[in-house]
Amino acid sequence: MSEVTVQFKAFLLWVALFISVSGCAKDRSMSPPQQGEKVSVIIKVPDELEPSTMHVMYRSAVCPRITRDGYGRPKSIDGHNGFDVTLKRSKDDLYETELHVDGGGPCRWRLSNVSFGVQYRVPTPFGEDVMPGGEAH
Repeated sequence: MSEVTVQFKAFLLWVALFISVSGCAKDRSMSPPQQGEKVSVIIKVPDELEPSTMHVMYRSAVCPRITRDGYGRPKSIDGHNGFDVTLKRSKDDLYETELHVDGGGPCRWRLSNVSFGVQYRVPTPFGEDVMPGGEAH
């Protein structure tokens, strides 16, 4: 086999590899419109508690995810894009953030749900070994 043939085969292998890796990637980024509709989330928290990080979930029918049912058959569900948000203290007992309803991007993300919680600032009244968040020693 000549050196040119080996180089040509190596080149074709690199091209095939590049196309297979980049061809499957889908842009799932978010780009909410600046003047778009927003939702304000305000939480009143007593002094002895503090809010934990809020988890925000956006969904998209345009960019579905494929999962498998109990029989191993593929099933299409709405795509999801989630991230965590730290709430900002606005007053002594109020924490807040603003979320875009329309997440934008090629997938046309839409706000689906938020999850948040609270924990005790100082858990020692419940015992010396008590840790916030239910962590065990």
